[in-house]
Amino acid sequence: MRQHVLDPAGINSAELVPAPADRVVSKLFGRAIKPWALGRSSFAAAGDVWSTFDDLCGYADWALEPGAGYSRTVSWQREGASIWINGEVRAAGAVIANAAGVTAVVHTLAMAPHAADTIAAALIEQEVRSTRDG
Repeated sequence: MRQHVLDPAGINSAELVPAPADRVVSKLFGRAIKPWALGRSSFAAAGDVWSTFDDLCGYADWALEPGAGYSRTVSWQREGASIWINGEVRAAGAVIANAAGVTAVVHTLAMAPHAADTIAAALIEQEVRSTRDG
């Protein structure tokens, strides 16, 4: 992963199992919600990469770079001209979405299921509308 994605994308902060002091976690009723530990399990390949939001945005720029080719987004979902990748575990969600030439990157903590997707869609719609209405 580091050789084919993280290093080429310039991502420096990614960790599978960061130190507890380096984690930002959701709280429920004032208590931290214990994150899943996929990085220590047989499901590590499914994700559980921790990084900064800046590096998530940098990954989006790298993956969606014009002329980059299909290999950078091979596992992403597609519908028409829209493309996205998303995921949720316990109390965290993230999405990178590109539609109508607009990219949105969203990360949520302690929100309803699909909140990141809903926010990304609203941001894209708002940007398209403001560009169109000038």
